[in-house]
Amino acid sequence: MEFIQGKVDLGEISIDLSTSKLSKKLRAIAKHTSALADELEKIDQSTCPECGNALTEDTIHADGEVLDKNVYCTSCNYIENNII
Repeated sequence: MEFIQGKVDLGEISIDLSTSKLSKKLRAIAKHTSALADELEKIDQSTCPECGNALTEDTIHADGEVLDKNVYCTSCNYIENNII
């Protein structure tokens, strides 16, 4: 088995390209990239479409189930009701 050694410098990110560990490194990057994309999507969804400020979410639970969910903006009074 031949091992290829190398290094890629992407500014602030540096990856050692030893083939014996490359697939594990790529899986770790993919996992964290997916988590980052999910977090960025949540940030976009929690921004008021009217004024751009943060939205507040109220969720009502009973017996372990979500009964109602409302999202509103305290800056411009935008509101979404019953968004279960």
